[in-house]
Amino acid sequence: MDKLPSKFMQRVDAIIQAKMHCTTFGVNVLREELAMSYSHMHRKIKQKTGLSPSMYVCEKRLEEACQLLKETEFNISEIALRVGFKTQTYFSTCFSTVYGLPPLQYRKK
Repeated sequence: MDKLPSKFMQRVDAIIQAKMHCTTFGVNVLREELAMSYSHMHRKIKQKTGLSPSMYVCEKRLEEACQLLKETEFNISEIALRVGFKTQTYFSTCFSTVYGLPPLQYRKK
């Protein structure tokens, strides 16, 4: 990944940050906001990050969840909803896959 984000990735990150709380936000909404085809968006994000657009969005959501776990007393369900996951179970599964432990243990650590 580039050390300094490109203008394109800054725009992608701004869109994700602004819309991540919405459970209906995903790569199709991101593609529409960027006004480009899915394949072009996929290619550019993959080139810049090494991740598919859906994985990149998921990782950004999980990064925000980490901040909320560290800085707030929100319960896990509230955090899951605040970062756009429809269910706490799916959020916990994704979180555990990326960080190697469930959100509650991450908070205690």
